This record gives sequence, C-alpha cells and structure tokens, in this order.
Amino acid sequence: MPTYPYQNRRDTPENWQSANPVLREGEMGIEFPGVVGENGVEIFKFKIGDGVRAWNDLPYASGPAGPSPEFEWSGTSIRFKNPDGTWGKYINIQGPQGIKGEPGDPGPAGEAVPATTTSIGGVIVGDGLEVTEEGCISVSNEYISMFSMSQLEIGVPRPWRSTTLPPNYCWANGDFVAFADWPELKAVYEAGGFAGLLMAWDADGETQAANLGQWRPDAAQPTGLYTPNLTGQFLRCWGPGAEEDAGAWHRDEIRNITGNLGSAVCRTGVDVTYKAPTGAFNMPASGARVTLSNTTSRGVDGIDASLVVPTGAQNVPQHIWQPVIIYLGQPAQHEELA
Repeated sequence: MPTYPYQNRRDTPENWQSANPVLREGEMGIEFPGVVGENGVEIFKFKIGDGVRAWNDLPYASGPAGPSPEFEWSGTSIRFKNPDGTWGKYINIQGPQGIKGEPGDPGPAGEAVPATTTSIGGVIVGDGLEVTEEGCISVSNEYISMFSMSQLEIGVPRPWRSTTLPPNYCWANGDFVAFADWPELKAVYEAGGFAGLLMAWDADGETQAANLGQWRPDAAQPTGLYTPNLTGQFLRCWGPGAEEDAGAWHRDEIRNITGNLGSAVCRTGVDVTYKAPTGAFNMPASGARVTLSNTTSRGVDGIDASLVVPTGAQNVPQHIWQPVIIYLGQPAQHEELA
C-alpha cells in the first residue's frame, strides 16, 4: 500500500505576518525555522486555524503552565531545584552598572531644630542601632553606655580574675606601653585624661619611688607611657581633701607600741605589792632576781610586740594578692611586612 508524506504549512514569522492568511479550521501553521535556546534545544511556535481569523489575529498554541520551580537567592545570584531534588548551580543575574545620571537640583534647606534630650543632630536615643524612616540613626541607651564605658576604661587599673593577661590589657607593674601600638591610649593622654596622675617625664628616681601610682611619659615629646607600678602595693581611695596627692606612695610603718616596766621591791621584814610590767614588756616565768643590799627586784626579759598586736614578717593590713590589669584600648592595625 503506497504511503504519502504529510507536511504542515510552514514559513518564516515575517512571511506569515506579511501574507496574513486565514487557516482552515484545524489547519496548523508553523513558524520555521525554530529558535535555538541557551540549552541548544530548538523550539518551534505554531498556530491552529479556526477558518475565520487571519494569522495575525490567531493566538499561538500553548499548553497549561507548569509548576514554578523552587529557587534560592544568594545576593544577586539564583539557583533552581532539579526534578530529582538536587540543586543547580548559582547564576549571577546582575547586569552591568548603568551610566551615572546627571545630579539633580539641590533640595531646599531644612529647618533648624534645636537639640533635645532625645536627639543629638541626626542621632536619636531609641530602642537600638537602626535607621528610622526619617533617616536618623536610632541608638539605644545601652549601646551608648557600652561605647562610653569602653572609652572610660582606658588606662584604669582594675582587679582581674586570672593570672592570664587578656587581650588589649597590660599589667599595672611599671612597664612601658608605646603610643604606636595603642592609639586610643595616646588619644586619652593628649586629651588630658591622666591629669593629676602624671609625673614629669624627667622625674628623678626619688620622685618616681614616691609616686608609684602615677603614669610617666618617656620623653618631652613622648612616644608612650610607663604604667603605674602597683605590684605588691596597697591601694587607698583618694578624694578631694585627702592627706596625700593622688598616686603618692607611703612608707611601711605601724603605730607606736608602748609599755611600762614592772618592779617588785621589798626590805627585810617588810612586805610590799609586786607591780607587773604592762604593754609590750615581757616578764619570764622564772625571772632573774637582782639583790642590791637589802633590796630585791624581779627583772624584765625584754619587749615583745606580739603581746599586744599580731606580728609577722611585714607590717600589713588584712589583704589579698589580687592581679591588677590596665585596659589600653584597641590596638593599632600594623601592616604586615613583606
């Protein structure tokens, strides 16, 4: 039985639009050749006639829309989930930056508003660190306090919980710290933050020994500071009207210890009351006796301060050996040498 080839009508899109024929009902017209997509697949578009409308009035044949694939964004890149559940590669869909437009005319000057207790220029004390609809930065009181405290802590000796030095701190032991390494410490110094606790850079050894709690620059144009040397020292709270200057050092001393010598004197045939020593003077259990003519006295062995005060190797108040550190601020960002 003979077979006959069957071909649908086909032509270029331009020829279809130019001829604009009316296709018979059910007749197919194909735009040829098709369009090759990025994946290399050739896609053909076609229309089916109804015997009434011309080509240009007919819609292209199409099926129902398929489900939208799942996708994820990463910046300006997107990727889609494959039918097998795996993810495809990210594709950056950001286009090239356009040509910069001409600047617009300056806007009208804003009305000056005096500062209030809740605003500082464009900064508003609010609920957190964010930008408001008016373009102001909203900063919480906690954030301001945290920032302020970090600045106030620079150069302040403080007790520490460990014998391991934390980052950005040094020991309060008289070491030298360089401004080149600690720019925030330098800023505090140049702003007068060590006023009253700063000795002259060329102070002699006697002055340095008498002011262990003070800072000292290393030169007339200083490159850094020597920290207070608080190692082994006791700290007393200073305030206006105190007996000594802030940072001054005081020698080791105790209050005076006094006592009276005891005695016992008797004459032959006469009884008298014995007077024992008092205070820090010690009388042994079997004290020596000295006889002078018809007089007998009981001797005193010596002075013993432990009879009236606790004694030890040092004259000290009750104390704890507590590590003391100093915050230096954020370190300088030095460039790595090649």
